[in-house]
Amino acid sequence: MADVTTLYRVTPPTLPQDWPPALEWITPACKRIALYGPSYVYEKVKSGEWQLFLVRSGERCCAAVLAEIAVFPLQTVLRIPICTGREYQNWLHHLKTIEKFAKDRGATISGLIAREGWARLLPDYNLTHVIIEKRL
Repeated sequence: MADVTTLYRVTPPTLPQDWPPALEWITPACKRIALYGPSYVYEKVKSGEWQLFLVRSGERCCAAVLAEIAVFPLQTVLRIPICTGREYQNWLHHLKTIEKFAKDRGATISGLIAREGWARLLPDYNLTHVIIEKRL
């Protein structure tokens, strides 16, 4: 079956025009994460600290992936706090392109902050930690 989706990296100059379709995915993800809102994400992408990738099927935006290449003393990590969209089976393979993007920039490991079900969809990834939360 031919690939019917395309991966598009949003750059700071294209962010104003690419932001409206991204909001369909970023807004609900931010609500689930409850650590920051869409305006914070916008500023991080605008500054170049975070990368925003959109997946398109024709003219329709069907997924968004937010990525950060975090440099630590012992290794550089691709961190993906948001990976969301519809019909994942049509676009999840684009994650390999994002991983290559990060590897080309020195990343040696990739990690997603995701709900438990994602572990089954990503057999190349190992479930190494869980997040345990308590409301105070």
